[in-house]
Amino acid sequence: MNNFPDWEETDNLTDYVKTGWEARIKPTRVTQTANTVRMDSYLNESVALVKEMPGRSDLRSIEFLYYLTTPPEPYDETAGFRTQFIWVLDTPMPGDESRRVAFYPTLFQEASINGKYPGYAWVRLVITRMPVAGDGGNVDVYINGQYNRSLPASGSTLSPRFQFIMENEMQGRFYLADFKTSSTSLHETQSSYLFPLTGERVTPDIELNDLGEYRDSSVTYSWRSNSDLPAGAEDYEHQVGLEADVYVNPIVEWSGYEPVVNGKIPQLESGQSLAGKKVRFRARLQSFDNYRSPYLDGLTVTVEGFRSETYTSGTWTADPIPLDGVGRACRATLNYIADTPLLTRVVAEVALEVDGILGEWVVVGNGEEIPALTRKLDLTGARLHVRFHLSGTTRISPHLESVEVDLVSAFVEEGVRISPVTDLSSIRRAADSFAGMVQHSPEGTRVIYEAQLGDGVWQEITADILPGIETGDDLQGVTLRTRLRLSADPRGEQTPAVLVARWRVDQEMSGENGVTRLVPATAQLVLTPVGVRRWQLEAREYGTSFHPDTRKPEVLWFPAPVALNEGEGTLSLWAYEDGIPRRKYLLDTDGEFRFSIYRSEGMEGYRVRVNNEPLFDLPLPPTGQFNQIVVRWSGNEVAAFINGVLRDSSSLSEPVSFAEASRLYLGSDRLGNAQWNERLDEVHFSSVARPDAYLTDPERLTQPEAVDRDTAYLLRFDASLADSSTILIHEGSAPTLPRFEVRIEREMDALKILHIETGRFLLIQGTLKPGDTVLLGDPGDPVRINGHPRKQWLSLDSDFFRLVKGDNTFEVTEGAQVIAYWRERWK
Repeated sequence: MNNFPDWEETDNLTDYVKTGWEARIKPTRVTQTANTVRMDSYLNESVALVKEMPGRSDLRSIEFLYYLTTPPEPYDETAGFRTQFIWVLDTPMPGDESRRVAFYPTLFQEASINGKYPGYAWVRLVITRMPVAGDGGNVDVYINGQYNRSLPASGSTLSPRFQFIMENEMQGRFYLADFKTSSTSLHETQSSYLFPLTGERVTPDIELNDLGEYRDSSVTYSWRSNSDLPAGAEDYEHQVGLEADVYVNPIVEWSGYEPVVNGKIPQLESGQSLAGKKVRFRARLQSFDNYRSPYLDGLTVTVEGFRSETYTSGTWTADPIPLDGVGRACRATLNYIADTPLLTRVVAEVALEVDGILGEWVVVGNGEEIPALTRKLDLTGARLHVRFHLSGTTRISPHLESVEVDLVSAFVEEGVRISPVTDLSSIRRAADSFAGMVQHSPEGTRVIYEAQLGDGVWQEITADILPGIETGDDLQGVTLRTRLRLSADPRGEQTPAVLVARWRVDQEMSGENGVTRLVPATAQLVLTPVGVRRWQLEAREYGTSFHPDTRKPEVLWFPAPVALNEGEGTLSLWAYEDGIPRRKYLLDTDGEFRFSIYRSEGMEGYRVRVNNEPLFDLPLPPTGQFNQIVVRWSGNEVAAFINGVLRDSSSLSEPVSFAEASRLYLGSDRLGNAQWNERLDEVHFSSVARPDAYLTDPERLTQPEAVDRDTAYLLRFDASLADSSTILIHEGSAPTLPRFEVRIEREMDALKILHIETGRFLLIQGTLKPGDTVLLGDPGDPVRINGHPRKQWLSLDSDFFRLVKGDNTFEVTEGAQVIAYWRERWK
């Protein structure tokens, strides 16, 4: 099944206190059940269930499962049963800044909603329009997939929250389960959405032609429910049904799908001929909760046939096997399972068909390689034929149960990858160079990394240095290409792989205090703001937070397969805890089996999520200092340490998995939200589960992390974002503002610096003389001439511009010598 809504946060409410909900007014009337939270109220009483959501102005869709019924007696039988739901966003109400945007849908007893929904009901709220001046906005209410009503927003003095409350004339017993939220408006207003969601899986056709006459069948299938709904919500449990369809020849048509009952194939009767018949099965999956899907584990079909005649020998021929997808075969093996009682025999033969011509039949033993399929033969368009000769007596017969041909494609024994040409002309004086790769080279394979300057010869890269580039070289007019040559033993079964290949050439630059100075030789100046030096080591004013729809979040990630070892491993890092109880992530992964460490509003510590399930909560470490956080895994065992002390451990039902994880995000969640926005250091991934003695050693906690044979990845953050042993990718759009120091060489009436890429410019108008010094670009002090402020000289048409990613080109008034300054975004 697919097409599920993208719910970003889910809460099954099996422990409402741990997920931030609070019972208020009359807390004794709120009860935690097995997998719901229950709230009781009577007329002229009040009780509330509240989850505070400070800072959450981004939520646009929510969904939950509820049940509203009669409270324990005595209650007023003449009054209805209602609950008020209040959704308050952390957004000022247009026209009344003292109030926040809020929506007030009322929930009724399900039986009274047009009589349609006895018991539990799914409610979805979707904000399709936020309020603006003169428009109250809109939220749509859906019940069990059907549009019910729309409501405008109202102003509220309540803090940002979710709140279910019964007060005054309200009464009832209210159950809440499976609460989900998203920052996306899932859809525009519509009459309904898919409810329930359905999917299906159809098997390949199963031939029955050779079974003689039908005697019996056994059809079994298994499936798992990925659901934990409360008692009373059985109507919404996942469902999987199985149907069968029989093909009848010579009528040449399928008879149509019918349900499989008691494990028997419908439409077949004992004694019926199976000549020309085949069967296929269809599993139909159904889910009501719009988030989880049932899983179909397997299907087993046994059909028993018999023949009225008795033969002492016979031949069974399988359908030809197309070999187009194999290319060239590294290995081809015939495997079969046969029951051969005494005095019976089964002999297998194979023949290769090439260009429509069938070759010679060759006997192949069980588990033996097929001799016709060699590495040198291109199998495009070829087909493999397999037949079995069975012999026995009039009383005893052999039985062939299954047949399998195991084909392994060969590989290209040598491969080459050449990078695009890079022009190094901007480097007028070279400093250090570096070239390296992260590779996996099994025994018998090899990877060679080479470089070529201009049209010169290819030279192998050794000692992690680019050959042919020396310190002080002027690289104007020089180009660079790199080449990877991968080779493997043609008799082997493994190939090498290059995960990452990289190089750099540093330029000698003058400057101090983190500011680089470039003196252009022409009227055009080109800057490339690359080489980010630090990540979240300083909490700057733009930090790692961001405003929606204005710029992308700043994120940092690196390749997860390099750092995360599937079977066992250890992660340790140092994080500065500022003590602010906000939603923030230390790390997160993409993929289905999510691995993350984070803190949410209202949580007293950190939560560790493994295999996409919250595993345990860790206590809050001391605030105002760095703390070491460690997570260790081995098989299905997971443990967590803080500052050298074991804080929790647990056993998973399944081994730890990082399947489909391609990125590991540091300091944010995988969407770039929930930024840590504080200092991180010494991020260390190990390929083994480190022992307790190592992790709890107090002496080791005082020393910097060291690389040893079990180190998979180490980020030291010592004066740079990454050293030569690591790969880090920085994405985002934080502004980089340039400043200019201009020395006037001839008299002029105006000075203009034009940013070619954006068309924006800085223009000052006034008489400038040779020897004058002009400082431009600081929004707080935009113009200084010879040290004196001259803001009034700045033209009203001027606009302070930001550097763009990549090359930045400026056109400067002739007769001015320019020195440009800029600050890297995380310096």
